[in-house]
Amino acid sequence: MPKTTKKEIWVSKVNGIDKRLTRISDILEALPQDLRCYVDDVDETFVWRVIARNDVWNKVQKPLRSAHSYGIAVDIRPTDKALHPGIFDYWAWHIEEFLENGRFNHPTRLPTQIVEIFEND
Repeated sequence: MPKTTKKEIWVSKVNGIDKRLTRISDILEALPQDLRCYVDDVDETFVWRVIARNDVWNKVQKPLRSAHSYGIAVDIRPTDKALHPGIFDYWAWHIEEFLENGRFNHPTRLPTQIVEIFEND
C-alpha cells in the first residue's frame, strides 16, 4: 500500500507472490477508511528468523523458519483507532489451549472483508 504506508516491502517473486500482493495492495488502498485502518501499516515481510517457541509440539526440530524467512508472509498492523482488546492472537500466547485441545480456537478479529481480500486473490 505505497500511497497509504509510504513503505517499500520485500517479498518473493516465486509463484507470482509479488504480483498477487500488488493486486491485494491496490484493493486494500481503495477501501473506505473504516476498513483500511485495519491494514494501514505493514510490518515484517522478508526477515530471516525462526518461529518463537516452535518446539511446543515436540514434533519439530529447532530452528523452524518463519514464512517471513522466505518472503511469503506479511504482517499487517491496525492503526490505534481500529485496535480493541484481543485483536492480536499469536499462537505462542495460547499454548495451554493448544496442549489441551490440540488446536487453537481463536476467530479472526479482522473484518471479514479484509480476510476475504487476502484469501480470494
